[in-house]
Amino acid sequence: MTALEIIEQEYGNAPNIMTPRRVRVGLIRADLAYEISSGEGFDHEPIWGLSIVEEKDGKTARKFDLSGCFRSLNAVERRITALKARKV
Repeated sequence: MTALEIIEQEYGNAPNIMTPRRVRVGLIRADLAYEISSGEGFDHEPIWGLSIVEEKDGKTARKFDLSGCFRSLNAVERRITALKARKV
């Protein structure tokens, strides 16, 4: 499955309430996809979401322990780089 297929199988096409704008999807490894999204916080400050989904045997599962909300795109990029380095 592609990264987009993994993400959409788990979440569908519905946008996240806090971070509704999809910025990018990609793979951390062949069975672990991520989606970066953006939005505005309660004080209208920019925020970034990172959603991680694992695919196994055609089924998907959200990885809440690896996902999160960030104050900058740079922080999200650092998390993805760290996850790839850790080979989670």
